[in-house]
Amino acid sequence: MAGNKHSDKYHITFADKRTTISLDTMLSELLAIKLNQIPETEEAHVAVRGWLQKTLIERMGDQSAPGMASHFARRYMLEFIADKRLIGKWHDWQGG
Repeated sequence: MAGNKHSDKYHITFADKRTTISLDTMLSELLAIKLNQIPETEEAHVAVRGWLQKTLIERMGDQSAPGMASHFARRYMLEFIADKRLIGKWHDWQGG
């Protein structure tokens, strides 16, 4: 393990509201790798932040409550990072 920090912070904007999303460092690193970036670089941070901004706005809407952003960010990241078969099984288990 390269670093020993436990979380990473990303600043996302919903309409005119800026919010900070704290994510487990491992999730941030896995997303960076999935986005073809080297974790713990400025480029990786920019790529992860951009992915979060785009994905959260697309899936939650620009007028959403920023207070739920960290929760949904983790959910969307796991869905994106995880094996599609595993996510499919999880969706089936959820009932749909």
